Amino acid sequence: MISPMPMKVIVSTLIHVIVIFWLTVIINKPIFAQDTILNWRAYYGGEGLEEAKSIRQLSGGGYIMAGSTDSRSGDITQSFGRKDAWALRLDPNGQLIWQLSLGGRNDDEASSITIGQDGRYGLAGYTTFSRKNKDNNHGGKDVLFALIDINGKPIRQTCFGGSEAEAANSIQSTADGGYILAGYTFSNDGQVSGNHGKQDAWVIKLNAAGELVWQHCYGGSANDEATDIKETYSGDFVITGHTYSRDGDITENKGKSDYWVFVIDTAGNILGQRTLGGSGNDKAAAITPTFDGGYAIGGSTTSSDGDVSGYHGMEDFWVVKLNPEGTIEWQHAFGGNKDDVATALVQTLDGGFGVGGYTYSFYEDINENSGKCDFWILKLDSSGKMEWESSLGDKNWEVANCLEATADYGLIIAGYSESREKDFSTFENTGDVNLDNGQNDCCGTGIIWAGALIYDLLKPRLVFRDIWVVKF
Repeated sequence: MISPMPMKVIVSTLIHVIVIFWLTVIINKPIFAQDTILNWRAYYGGEGLEEAKSIRQLSGGGYIMAGSTDSRSGDITQSFGRKDAWALRLDPNGQLIWQLSLGGRNDDEASSITIGQDGRYGLAGYTTFSRKNKDNNHGGKDVLFALIDINGKPIRQTCFGGSEAEAANSIQSTADGGYILAGYTFSNDGQVSGNHGKQDAWVIKLNAAGELVWQHCYGGSANDEATDIKETYSGDFVITGHTYSRDGDITENKGKSDYWVFVIDTAGNILGQRTLGGSGNDKAAAITPTFDGGYAIGGSTTSSDGDVSGYHGMEDFWVVKLNPEGTIEWQHAFGGNKDDVATALVQTLDGGFGVGGYTYSFYEDINENSGKCDFWILKLDSSGKMEWESSLGDKNWEVANCLEATADYGLIIAGYSESREKDFSTFENTGDVNLDNGQNDCCGTGIIWAGALIYDLLKPRLVFRDIWVVKF
């Protein structure tokens, strides 16, 4: 039997409720939770341009992160070309344990990283053709896959594609010990078959050694792309992205581009699909299976009709919750008076959601904007209502690309920061950004590295950029 509360406790509770209610009415914004307290911030890079695209928490509490770099100093100890894929292993407090550059002589980038069933790391992105790698490349731009051991040593690097352009946007480890990648292809030859039109969503299944098991193209006669893939609780795979098509695998298009969600089985066969959106541009960035067997999708919208309501203007964050049958349970648009772009979404341990991206706004849902563009992170409850929001940055550009829910009920967000002084030597200590790894080399010649590329000798550095990670 539950004992009744004493009258003094009841009165005290009522007073607190009334105070909180009137504060909410006066401020007309969600009251920020204790969860918005920053635990730590860290910066990684060299004299050039770095960017984080993916971050995952490890079972020991640290993190594995992937993105790109074109530097030859600072945290970067090896460079292969104009831009390299870059993997970083961090401890629980953000200290760098090891880092690894991967690539050829041209542009290479990691878009996603995952933790394999054996504890190794699978990395995916793209690699561009170079004569040095001509025996491995299939065309101008291929999907890049790399297998890395726990100490940061590359085990395997390979590429997949046809004579045109391919790239992977997402990689997930699978229950059978392998990997599944999702992105896009323009090809219909080489390792690619079944292209429906111009650009198709492309999914490739690899075994534990990184060898191709199967591939499938999905889409219609226009441009279609997969941006995220996750294994469902039933062992199938759910994929999201966007489509401009009205035929082929797509049964409906509501406007210019729509969110596209489809489920495939372990052999790549479509089990179900649907589009979401309005008459404008709607582009999904991330999807997560939810605890109730449904799905949550996050991305951006310019629509104010169809499936979209609550639109603020320009480009808004748009979050949609589907039940297990694929019916919309709820949807919410978040934003301000300018562009707000969602790039990541995760379900948190309390059943709510974290949404990350970047904002140019300083009005309505955005409490503050420090510069031109800020990290923007939202915490939603299980019904999609905002619990708190936080914008982070300094006077220039901060762009968030990835978000992860952490075991301590927190969130970690990563991307890049360009907020530094014009002399390119240090960040100005005026806001959230107060540290970087750049060197006093305003021309960015990279001559401290033997054999620096002619490309770097001729191209002056006008912008410096570091990876920026913030832990809540």
